[in-house]
Amino acid sequence: MSNKRPLKSYIRYDGSGRAVSSSLIWRKNKPKVGNWKEVQGYECCNPEPGPTFTPIELCYGPDPCVGNCTVGTYYIYQTVIFGIPVVYLLNSEDPLDPAPTGNYRIESNGKLMKVYNGGIWAVTDCV
Repeated sequence: MSNKRPLKSYIRYDGSGRAVSSSLIWRKNKPKVGNWKEVQGYECCNPEPGPTFTPIELCYGPDPCVGNCTVGTYYIYQTVIFGIPVVYLLNSEDPLDPAPTGNYRIESNGKLMKVYNGGIWAVTDCV
């Protein structure tokens, strides 16, 4: 098998700087129309750091800012997919075990973390 890599991979970004879903393409040259950025396309030959699981104490419940919640250990899952950082909240060290949708209070700093299907949407102050 040859180690030549004649094609490069590109992802298109919208006006807000977000990656456009399903826009990954393989070309010799970057397309002229649109906001395209080259990303790593060959995972076998360009190793990236593996995923990390960081345990974190969170309080989950209907209103965690006032204490109406249950404290437990969850896991922050961080990885890189096609050059884009990805962060999820999990129940365990299994990437297929996302934490339930809802609000979580971070025990170490009292901030509120908003989660939807395992994806961390925002971290704000408890009000």
